[in-house]
Amino acid sequence: MRTMKNAERHYERLGQDTALVSIDNLTIVVPAHPFWDRFAAGWEPDTERIYLEHVTQGSVVLDVGAWIGPTLIFGLYCGASKIVALEPNPASYASLAKLVALNPGIEHRVTLINRALHSRPEKLNMGQTGGDEDTSMFGIAGSGVEVETISLFSLFEDYGLDGIDLIKIDIEGAEALLLDELKVLSGRTGQVVHLSIHVPMFPETSDLERMAKVLSAYSVTDDRGGLLRPEELRTRLTTKERFPEWGTQHGNFFELLLVAR
Repeated sequence: MRTMKNAERHYERLGQDTALVSIDNLTIVVPAHPFWDRFAAGWEPDTERIYLEHVTQGSVVLDVGAWIGPTLIFGLYCGASKIVALEPNPASYASLAKLVALNPGIEHRVTLINRALHSRPEKLNMGQTGGDEDTSMFGIAGSGVEVETISLFSLFEDYGLDGIDLIKIDIEGAEALLLDELKVLSGRTGQVVHLSIHVPMFPETSDLERMAKVLSAYSVTDDRGGLLRPEELRTRLTTKERFPEWGTQHGNFFELLLVAR
């Protein structure tokens, strides 16, 4: 198994507006942002492990909730030949577009889409809870930004995504609205989905029992690689604990790796 243990990583400010990040022989110029220093220092080891396991030379990646580009960069590092990246937040999308423009060698491998993943095409009001580049489901029907949406299967059809080696979904609570899509994907044997779960951000109408049932149709492991039984998964989704032992410092947030049986 490939690991990041011995990878050489580097971060360097180039000026007021840009910086350079590198992992081994991949060097990317990025718009300046405080996050990139942390990215170069190690970022999320479990996310990196999942990418190393499932993205190789020539892989196709669907990056849903690409933010300012950390998983996009790591997909490139792992050898992905095609990355379709969705980011609805206009500020984050502008940063992504600038990243691609600053690195002419990657434009043929990256497709950017300024839309939110949703069960149907419509306009959706999403809140900004922590500034211009922090969009979440907390803001549904509240203040924030209005974004266009696209369905998962429209993505497949419109962008020729017949075979996707990894689908990464990190959409700040909106994953609770994608149960029909996740159910269909569970029938595609071998399909790999890296899903971030944000229980505190779920809409109040979320059907957690159905979500547990839909996700249990996959082989499910947690972010540490441990197999999750259906009852354990249900507990994580339905617990009333604000800070369960599997969560983060921010609450009941956790990562899942789903593999369709």
